[in-house]
Amino acid sequence: MEIYGTSGTIFENHMWDKPVRLFSFSCAMGDNRRKWFEPDIEHGPFPHYYTISVRHEDEHFARCVLEDKEPEFSPEDAKSAVECVLTGYLSAIQGKQVTREELIEYARQNGSASIFNELGKHIVIRPGLPEVRRVEPLGINRERAVKVMQEHGLDLLIATSPVNVYYLSGLPVLPSAPNPILFALMNMYPNIALLRWDGHICLLHWGLFRSTEEFCWANEYKGILSQKDAKRSAWSKLKKWGARGKRVGLESTAPKFLIDHLSAKDPDLELVTADDVFLELRLVKTPAEIALIEKATEISEKAIHECVEMARVGVSDNELLRHAKMVMLNEGADTWDHLTLSIGGSDPEAPGVGTKAKEGDILRFDFGAVCRGYVSDVNRHVVLGPIPDDARTLVERLIYLQEYYEKRVRPGVNIKEIHEEATAYYRSLNPSGFAMVTGHSIGLECEEKHLFGPVGVCEGTFEENMVFEIEAWEAYGDTLIGVEDCYVVTEEGLKRITSLDKRMISKQSF
Repeated sequence: MEIYGTSGTIFENHMWDKPVRLFSFSCAMGDNRRKWFEPDIEHGPFPHYYTISVRHEDEHFARCVLEDKEPEFSPEDAKSAVECVLTGYLSAIQGKQVTREELIEYARQNGSASIFNELGKHIVIRPGLPEVRRVEPLGINRERAVKVMQEHGLDLLIATSPVNVYYLSGLPVLPSAPNPILFALMNMYPNIALLRWDGHICLLHWGLFRSTEEFCWANEYKGILSQKDAKRSAWSKLKKWGARGKRVGLESTAPKFLIDHLSAKDPDLELVTADDVFLELRLVKTPAEIALIEKATEISEKAIHECVEMARVGVSDNELLRHAKMVMLNEGADTWDHLTLSIGGSDPEAPGVGTKAKEGDILRFDFGAVCRGYVSDVNRHVVLGPIPDDARTLVERLIYLQEYYEKRVRPGVNIKEIHEEATAYYRSLNPSGFAMVTGHSIGLECEEKHLFGPVGVCEGTFEENMVFEIEAWEAYGDTLIGVEDCYVVTEEGLKRITSLDKRMISKQSF
C-alpha cells in the first residue's frame, strides 16, 4: 500500500522486515522529519504476518466474550468500510461523485458484484505513457515451476550457471549469445536468478547491461558490480521475501562465496543441491522451445548431408569440420554445440588432427547446431566403399531396437517398464551381444536429464512435450557405430524430429 498526502508519504509492504516506511515534513516526526523512517512494529515477513494479525483479532474477540464487552470494531463499522470503497468504485464508473444512498440503490437494483464487473472499463489510463512491453518466457512455465518446487519441498531456487540463469530469466549469458560478454565476465560479475515459491523471478545481473527489458522476462531485476554486490543483493532479497530458515535449492556448481555468505547470515537456512529440480523444470518443453530444437536439428542434418557429399578418399577431418561449421552458420545457427567426427578408428571426440580418409573407412558425423541456446544432436555414418554385411546387420538390429521405443512411448507410459521391455527385446535379437542404449532429454544442453541408459533409469512416466534422444550403439572393430534420433512426445505418441535415413550410407569409388 502506498499513501501520498499533503504532509508526506507512507509505504506498507508485508514482504519487508520492517513493513512501514514514512517520509514526512511534519514537525510531529521530530528527529525523523524530512527523511525516510522505519518504525519498529511487531511483524513477521510474509506470510507470517497473518499469524500476528489473526492472533490479535482472536484475543480481542475472546476477551469480549469472556468479559461480556462490545468489540472495538462492530459489524456496522465493517459495512461502512466496504460502502466507502464501493462508493469510490461506482463514482469512477459513473464519472461523478456518488452518495451512499445512490450506492445502496444501485446495489439493490444491480447487485454489488456488478460494480466489479464494470470497473475495468472505466479505469482512466493517462495518455502519453510509454508502452510497457514484457518479454514472454521462452521455456519457464511458472505454474509448473511452483508445482515442482512444492513436490521437492523448496521455498526458493537459486540459479547461478549460465544455462539455468538464461532459462529462468532470459538474460543472454550463454556462450552462444550474439555477444557472449556476460558469459566471459560471469566470474567477476556473477549473474543470479532467484525463483520464489509463487513463481516470482528476480534477476541479479552485471550492472552495465542496460537492455534487460528487451531480453529478460524476470519480474524484477537489479544490476550488480561485484561478487560482494551479488551476495549482498541475494541475501537482501531472501530477507525481504521472508525466506529466513527456509529450504533453498542451489546448483552444485553455485559459487562458494555465495553459499558461505548465506550460511553465515542465516545458520538456520537449509541449503540443498537442486540440480535434479532444474532438470525436471526443463524436461517438458514449450512450443517455442520445440520449434528451436527442430530448427537446430534441420541445420545439423544439412551439415551432415553436405559432409556426406564431401566424403571421399583423401578428405581430412579438418576439411570436414570447416565445412560443417560454415554450413551451420550459413543456415542460421548461432554456433555449434558439438562436432563429433571420426574417420576409421580415430577418436570421434577429438577430431581436427589431420586424419585422412582411406578406402573402406567408416566416417561418423555426430553434429549439434545451436539456435537461441537450444541444441540438436544428430548422428549418421557413411562408408567409403561397400557396407560390410556385419555392419549392416548391426545397424539394422539397432534400428529395430530404436523403433521398439518409437512404437510404444506415449504420455503416461512408465519409463522404467518400457526400457526393461526394450532391453528384453534386444536380447531376443542378439542374445550374446551388448548394446549401449540411452534416452536423454535435450534442450539447452545436449544431454539434460537421462531417462534411461547405462547411468540409470528415471522414475516416472513420459509426459507430453518432452523432447529426448534415443541412441543405441554397438562395438564394431575399434570404434562404435549406431543410430541416434530426436523425438517429441505428443498426445498420439512419439513424433520423430530428425528426418535423415537411419541406415548407413555407402559411397563407392569410381
